[in-house]
Amino acid sequence: MSKVLQAWGWIFFVGLMASSFSAASPEGGNAGLEKILERYRVLLVEQESPDGETIRERVETLGGDGRWADLDYDDQSRGNWHPYRHLERVREMALGWADPGHDLHRDSAVEAAIMDALDHWVDRRYEAVNWWFNEIGAPRLVRDSVVLMGKTVAGDRRNGLLEIINQHKVRGTGANLVWTAELALHYGCLTGDDELVEESVNRIQNEITVGAPEGIQEDWSFFQHGARLQTFHYGRAYLEVVAAVGWQLRETEWAVPDEKVVVLSNFILKGMQWMLRGRDTVPGTMDRMASRPGTLQVDLTPLLRFWRDVDPERKEAIDTFIARQEGSVEPLSGFRHFPKADFTAYHRPEFSFFLKTVSDRTHLTESINEENLLGGDLNTGDHYLLTDESSYHNLPPVWDWDRLPGVVRAGEFLEINRKPFVGGLGDGRGGLAVMDMQRETDGRSLAVRRFWAFHEDWVLGLVGGWKKTENQFPYTCLDQRRWRGKVVAGFEDGESRVIEEGGHDLEGVRYLWHDGVAYLLLQPEAVHLRLGEASGSWYRINRNRSEERVSEKLFLAVLEHGSEPRPGGFVIAPAETPDPVRAWVREEDWSVLRNDEKVQAVLFGDNTGMAAFYEPGSLQQDRLGRLTVDRPCLAFWNEGQLRLADPTHEGGAVQVSWRGSEYTITLPPGGNGVAVKER
Repeated sequence: MSKVLQAWGWIFFVGLMASSFSAASPEGGNAGLEKILERYRVLLVEQESPDGETIRERVETLGGDGRWADLDYDDQSRGNWHPYRHLERVREMALGWADPGHDLHRDSAVEAAIMDALDHWVDRRYEAVNWWFNEIGAPRLVRDSVVLMGKTVAGDRRNGLLEIINQHKVRGTGANLVWTAELALHYGCLTGDDELVEESVNRIQNEITVGAPEGIQEDWSFFQHGARLQTFHYGRAYLEVVAAVGWQLRETEWAVPDEKVVVLSNFILKGMQWMLRGRDTVPGTMDRMASRPGTLQVDLTPLLRFWRDVDPERKEAIDTFIARQEGSVEPLSGFRHFPKADFTAYHRPEFSFFLKTVSDRTHLTESINEENLLGGDLNTGDHYLLTDESSYHNLPPVWDWDRLPGVVRAGEFLEINRKPFVGGLGDGRGGLAVMDMQRETDGRSLAVRRFWAFHEDWVLGLVGGWKKTENQFPYTCLDQRRWRGKVVAGFEDGESRVIEEGGHDLEGVRYLWHDGVAYLLLQPEAVHLRLGEASGSWYRINRNRSEERVSEKLFLAVLEHGSEPRPGGFVIAPAETPDPVRAWVREEDWSVLRNDEKVQAVLFGDNTGMAAFYEPGSLQQDRLGRLTVDRPCLAFWNEGQLRLADPTHEGGAVQVSWRGSEYTITLPPGGNGVAVKER
């Protein structure tokens, strides 16, 4: 059966599922509760079930005691608990058994194996040291198996499985709360408890809100575990539950209210969509989950197809998002800074650029449950350029984690001292982002002002205002991505050459070109370039994953600032060949107005300008005129309009002199910008 049901097939399919599972009706026979269960079965069967060979292997290797010999049932790992895999396998078999289009649909041997494996779990009641498996993970998998198996689960077996589902405790916030409340909802449906269903629906719908400490934020990012961006970790799990529940509840007395539907659609379209290019994303959108295989690619299309039934008013926009994920329409275009999350997205036809910074308002990356063991530099100015080919997917096990793309370091790891002057500002087409960065440990310190300008096909980065203790040799990683094909380096004497595999310490570099991307240096610099195969394992960054060695070819380019770093920077831009890059070096389309500890500012050829004032100050330039501000702020100007923002999020009045006119502007709190038109 196709996993993308056509609209005309929905009624037939739901009716088929209902007739197949009628004996699993909730106690009390409430038709509304049965409708919810029928729809949940549809959602489950619509998932991609394992092939017949995999399921047969599960059946054949299941022991007579209902266990699999390759699983350690005494394991007490916090993050990769072996007994949990037992229930995952049961669910896989149940998906194939319940799918009318599967070659093992209603197979008696599969059914018998499922029952034996479920009976074993009911008999042993395994418990993990990590509460999540006991209260959420195991109950969810058992719930799914019970719903999929329908009337074949009955009597004492059904009662025992219901007890396991009932291990849930509705608590927490964000994803944790909706996970448990959804379990309570389905438990209420299975037991005919109308009051529990009502209570659970209310708990879920109350979590569809904006601006709580955890959950959907005002900028359409998603926080979990404090002010930590988790859009494609907990945020995705949250949406999978809430959107699925919304689809199940539509046209019932418990349907999601319209205002809540709008919130979910905004999270999808204004949040998630902007953090993807196609199906590719970056570590900053998911935090520690980047240390798990496969997570830098996100397929939301099955979920989106269900959600458009809940929100038909936005069907066209949701369909466009689906098409973008499938690569059949043009990517997004524009600039968006997420002030709550310290995240910036810039989309162009040829590339998308993502930047994750950190401030004293947001948390550093987390490493719990033996995950993200080397990721201390994540979210500290790491940036990623995505094209239509996956350049970072599944690279984390082989990465040099001391040289993440975009990060400034000085060799040894120094702790990040989070600062308030971190933010962004733009007009929807282009913009800027900044991070006042300081790292220090045991009396050693490194401080630098970071500035990124996004304009047309240019991403221009400045590093300036250096302060450091002795014996620090800072560097900025330009990129660390999949190595594909020829690499060309251009030098200050005008010469260029193809760089071969291996490690290279190059002097006087003006640009690098690789795989359709150019890296221009604002002045001749020393660059360390490494091209070649790198190997590692997921286990080195996540103790819950395989120790098997994997290999990838890496392109690693590092800008070496030396013992006495000077103000500098880079431009990253798409280029099909190295030829136009040589012209860009000769005729730059930008001017760096200032790059020091007080002001960082650039002006592009069309008079679009961007500046970060770290203290009251002025800029003077022929095409700009004069711009003066009496307090720290960000500035962006073009086409006779000036935009200002307070990256510290405090807001308040600023006195501005711009092109001969005086203004008193009130900056809003929260890091948002305000526009001023030229008089």
